[in-house]
Amino acid sequence: MTDIRHYEIGISQVNLLTNSSFGVWSNSEDLYVAVTSGGSTVGDVPCTTNVCVGRGLAPNNSATTPTGDTEADTTTGWTNVGFGQFESVNETSEPDGTYSLHLTAIANSDRARMDTVTVEIGKLYELNIVYKTLMGDSESALTFALGTSSDGSEYVSSTGQWSNTWTTWTHVFEATTTSFYLSIWEYGTSNDVEVFIDQVSLHEVTPGIVGANALGPDGWFKDTALDIWRQHTDSTYTKGGSFYSVKLKNTGGGNEALKWPSGIYNNESHYRRFAGRTLTMGAWVYSVSVSDNIRVSFYDNITGITSSAAAAADAWVWLEITVTVPTNITDFRAMLLTDGDANDIAYVSQPMLVFGSSIGQGNYVQPPREMVWLEGGCSFTDFIDVSLLSTDDQLINVEVQTNGKIPKGTVAYLMILDGQSTAVDKTLYFQGGSGGPIGVFIFTTVANQTHKTAGWTLADGNGDMYLSLDANFSDVTIQIRAVQVVP
Repeated sequence: MTDIRHYEIGISQVNLLTNSSFGVWSNSEDLYVAVTSGGSTVGDVPCTTNVCVGRGLAPNNSATTPTGDTEADTTTGWTNVGFGQFESVNETSEPDGTYSLHLTAIANSDRARMDTVTVEIGKLYELNIVYKTLMGDSESALTFALGTSSDGSEYVSSTGQWSNTWTTWTHVFEATTTSFYLSIWEYGTSNDVEVFIDQVSLHEVTPGIVGANALGPDGWFKDTALDIWRQHTDSTYTKGGSFYSVKLKNTGGGNEALKWPSGIYNNESHYRRFAGRTLTMGAWVYSVSVSDNIRVSFYDNITGITSSAAAAADAWVWLEITVTVPTNITDFRAMLLTDGDANDIAYVSQPMLVFGSSIGQGNYVQPPREMVWLEGGCSFTDFIDVSLLSTDDQLINVEVQTNGKIPKGTVAYLMILDGQSTAVDKTLYFQGGSGGPIGVFIFTTVANQTHKTAGWTLADGNGDMYLSLDANFSDVTIQIRAVQVVP
């Protein structure tokens, strides 16, 4: 949904496409490993040889084995600080490969530190550790610390990891500096504990949709043989004027398209807006290696598909097409059409749809105060029926908590907030940064009873929010139902 009530016609054309910046992905099926442009996703893998140990299957169990993920047959890339044993062994039951790292703790604060990994500020990364523990007792406190400094925990310190079977621990974070540090600690005070590490893999990740379905970025839908991902700002694969682009991979070799709008293209209230009108659609497109792959197109049930010329290879090109829509249509869609060969890849940025006969490159706009209503679920991953202490005030990175479904720089959020306290007159609330204006809040009127509330909250300049509370709360769940993406 787009709010254009205050838009002044004449200053610029109204972009009729919603979520045209491709930032909002509540339908995302997972976080996908970011690899080079010719692969199945986007971006770069930060691991260097012998730093990311184990063969490192990618998140979501894809078959990708990124460059630099190696067998855990060496301790190269690690510094041992106190573990009694720190060696590579054949434990015999490794889920991936033949070797694992073997760590034996004999005292509190024994730890091992992985060599520094260089990452890119602002990108999302996912760390996976496949491990198991032996011996120890309830006082053992195996801890994974992720940070921006040696032995630091600026991203997270997760204590109490304990499993006598192979287990995967996962954490997603947004890089705030170029240096990433991982350290493994034993904070226990009693029996020795043995730790086996089969795999440590760190990958840039991004939201995407690769299922044989019709899901898309909110407001859009795709053909089943089209895989799509959100592309973080990049010197090649995004176009100046927008932070994100969308990456399209045609997996079927036919006419596979990303289409607008989802759900209502054959509703009379939709197609009557366009019947008999002259319309122009344009977009920046980048076709990887081939010149017959990506076009901007229209579809209606009378004319069929009408397309622009295809983009040239390996350069950003502005494509534009104008049509006059028949008066008797009962279906109308704008499309980003891939019609080259199977596995061809293209990127698209800043699409526009306007009434009239021209747009012109460089004239892209998003509607002021644009709101996007989420089609999929969007709960904060670390705030589903959780308990919070009165001292748990914190800044929440919304992009991280939603696994990238919500973009950077969001202006405001429509939220649903649940929780309860053991006392009345207690408050849990959100602000647009510490000390900012108060948005959605819970004020308890009954003790030990779940309170549910909904409302808007302004974000800070990065799209993040600050959580405050004046008492202990339990059963706290945080959801987002709509976002304002433009001031």
